[in-house]
Amino acid sequence: MCMFVAALTSLLLGYDQGVMSGAKLYIRRDLGLNDDQVQLVVGILHVSAVGALCAGWIADTLGRRMAVGSACVLFLAGGLLMALANEYTTLIVGRVVTGLGVGTGLTIAPLYMAELAPASVRGALVSLNEISINIGVLLGYLNSWAFSGLPVSQSWRWMLGLGCLPPVVIMVALFFMPESPRYLLRRGRRDEAFRVLARSCPVDEAKATLATLADEAQQPLGSWRDLLSPSMRGARWLILAGVGVAFFQQASGLEALLYYVPETLAHAGITSLEHQLLINMAVGGVKLLSVLIAMCFTDKYGRRTLLMGSGVGIMLSCLLVAISFEAGDILGLTLLGIFLFMATFSFGFGPLTWVVSSEIFPLQVRGPALGLATFVNRVVSGIITSTYLSMAQGLTPAGSFFLFAGLSLLSVAFVKFVVPETGGKTLEDIERDARVERESGEGPMVDDARCV
Repeated sequence: MCMFVAALTSLLLGYDQGVMSGAKLYIRRDLGLNDDQVQLVVGILHVSAVGALCAGWIADTLGRRMAVGSACVLFLAGGLLMALANEYTTLIVGRVVTGLGVGTGLTIAPLYMAELAPASVRGALVSLNEISINIGVLLGYLNSWAFSGLPVSQSWRWMLGLGCLPPVVIMVALFFMPESPRYLLRRGRRDEAFRVLARSCPVDEAKATLATLADEAQQPLGSWRDLLSPSMRGARWLILAGVGVAFFQQASGLEALLYYVPETLAHAGITSLEHQLLINMAVGGVKLLSVLIAMCFTDKYGRRTLLMGSGVGIMLSCLLVAISFEAGDILGLTLLGIFLFMATFSFGFGPLTWVVSSEIFPLQVRGPALGLATFVNRVVSGIITSTYLSMAQGLTPAGSFFLFAGLSLLSVAFVKFVVPETGGKTLEDIERDARVERESGEGPMVDDARCV
């Protein structure tokens, strides 16, 4: 129940990605927006990066549950503002408020889930975060199609307004959810921490985790300054690895496709709005199915193998789309590239970005470091979604996807040489093993000079 409710906070990001793909077409007509205004409506959500920076402090100060509750309040307020907006400025304000909620929730959900989950199934359980995003994407696509028959001035309001329902469910459920055991121990509530651990993992693991955490809990909580302090030299490459994976997830061009599938299909010759929205739903279905399959293999084959395989698949799919556009908009090749992109992304970089980011950072600075990773993730996403239409005009659609293919190739090299394997280990073991590997010169790593 805890994993499911925490993952719902990410469903709202997915829902926005899916529903805005269709809703923006009706918003453009109703409010008379131009390309630059549409790009801003889509991209301004990624002020969520600011929410991500604050989320770590909220989580460490008020607790993981209160941080999730804060995200829900922002989601609800932003959703109502957007649904009731009668002019462009109010719509933008609603998107900004919603974006702050997205950043907060996207940071806290995987953090809470990783700290509660037993090591043996942590990858699969934290993958629920990405499954929730994909369910949200599919629901968004479905609702954008379902309400497309309403008058233009009403359709997009219903599409966006339904996003207000999940935050209400989450806020009610928070009354029944435990606090993170690691946060409880930090506050000296040892007995409560053990009771939570004993309910969520085997008793032996609970005792061992509690003993390890008891020593670490005596250290002061980290801050932004500590991320670059001398005390973090031994773990700095872990911070780089987590932030780098978060960067490459969005540098792949995912949200250029999620938000602009209709425009991409229009380049390929599909101009019917109904057909575009139906293909949207098929894209969402493939994405969800792929991440469900990936959930079964996350803890079996390891994080690094799946991430590198995903990077190769994303590169090939971007090349297919680019070649299709370059050769004269070959519809079948474009569709194959889009579906292959969604499948390979959802099999690796989609779920595993949040798994790796939630478990790789040292406990002392886990909150600020995860906030930094989410901040970078949202900034890159915002840049792409806010400039894609302009990019497609300047570089051509084919050139844009050749660029994404090159960045995906870089992601494979980054994972191979920088990211350590974290599967099957407790959070405390990951940090200890990383220090041992660094000192012995074994394993994927970078030295301090290259980190800087």
